[in-house]
Amino acid sequence: LFAVKLQFAAPLCSAAVLQALGFGAEGGAEVAGRIIAARAVFTVASVAFAIFARDALGRVAELTGAVLTMTLSLFFPVGAYAGARRLAGEPLAWWEALGLGGMFCVGLGLTASDILRRL
Repeated sequence: LFAVKLQFAAPLCSAAVLQALGFGAEGGAEVAGRIIAARAVFTVASVAFAIFARDALGRVAELTGAVLTMTLSLFFPVGAYAGARRLAGEPLAWWEALGLGGMFCVGLGLTASDILRRL
């Protein structure tokens, strides 16, 4: 499953990697075969890596998922609310700042404990 997921994200990273290795889109039809062969080798290598390192990659995926979930569900809204109030020229009341700070600290603690538990 992770290998399939990796292939959905592969065009984003493979294009940059292959271009850096000299297999960019420039050159026209005469280099099209080399580009297709390079993409095939890159795909086979990335799938092989995902299969052989699936346990380690699964742990990395869990950690990044936990961090991204907490970032989007807690840290971003706290920062966005405080930033929107600042842009509107309305200072935060002490109780709002205390509440937002508390939410941020609790979220940071939960994220840290989740990461430590998964290690």
